[in-house]
Amino acid sequence: VLQGLNISSVFECTKDYCNMKGDDLDPDDPGLFVVLLEELAKRAGFNWRDGYALVDPDKMGNKTFDELLAWSTESYDLAVSWWTETTKRIRTGIDFPEGWYEADIIMIGRSADESETEFRFNAFLKPFKGWLWFAIVVTIVVSGLIYYLLEVLDSRSDRRKLDKNPMENI
Repeated sequence: VLQGLNISSVFECTKDYCNMKGDDLDPDDPGLFVVLLEELAKRAGFNWRDGYALVDPDKMGNKTFDELLAWSTESYDLAVSWWTETTKRIRTGIDFPEGWYEADIIMIGRSADESETEFRFNAFLKPFKGWLWFAIVVTIVVSGLIYYLLEVLDSRSDRRKLDKNPMENI
């Protein structure tokens, strides 16, 4: 899809992620953002080197990150930084790659359905099916027996303790 396109990019330059030397990228150590975008461009077949900008957020004045992101996406095709995906930013039309962190505020409250509020003693069993609980119990018992067997075979173990109370070792 991007094959042959020239994509204008803006980098928010912070230490180790986008390193500047003077007013341009450091050729010896451009930073992680540049290396990743270079690899992405190579794989997807687009060019970004003909039109990019470097922004030092410390020199942007009294702007919020939302304002910096809005300016970046209005002026460039791609804004490269550690942008946090929020519903407010998504509502403004900004697309984010599939990420690993969600920073929305999530409110948890009581259900309006009163039938679910009654106490159930076996509610802790709900997350797993019966066969999985059986497998967990069997794993615990077998692990305990193997541990006991290893204690019996160990020459340094306390024989009196093993003979007196074997369940303590299981």
